[in-house]
Amino acid sequence: MRRRHRPPLPARRCLALGAILCVVIAAIGLGAAGAAGDTHAVSLAIEAPEEVEPNETITLSVRANATEAVYGIDFAAAYDPDRAEVDDVSSGAYLGDGAGTIVGTAGADPDERRISYAESRTEVESGVTGEGVLATVTVTVDENATGD
Repeated sequence: MRRRHRPPLPARRCLALGAILCVVIAAIGLGAAGAAGDTHAVSLAIEAPEEVEPNETITLSVRANATEAVYGIDFAAAYDPDRAEVDDVSSGAYLGDGAGTIVGTAGADPDERRISYAESRTEVESGVTGEGVLATVTVTVDENATGD
């Protein structure tokens, strides 16, 4: 079996975002409420740089895409607190388009290794469809983090 030659790493190593955040993209739990409390399919995607440096602070955009009207969305995502510290979890404009919103949960629990978020529309008679930024997550990469 032939081994692939890997070039030496530069002194200042870039880290793959997936290795640092340990699958923030994969939602552990995802829910969306429609008018009658029905659960609808909503897809989430993360917009983030492909590589980051140790000590770098970045903001990830959690984008939602609903094919049917939704009034609220909640999700939980895993992250690795040994590689990155979650500095902030904030609401985006997606559910607030023309409505007030209530953010029930927005934060990270390093002991549980989980980011949690829940938001609902208020004071409106219509839900949201289409694509937009549901939330942003700001993280600082640990100075000793490594990864491919």
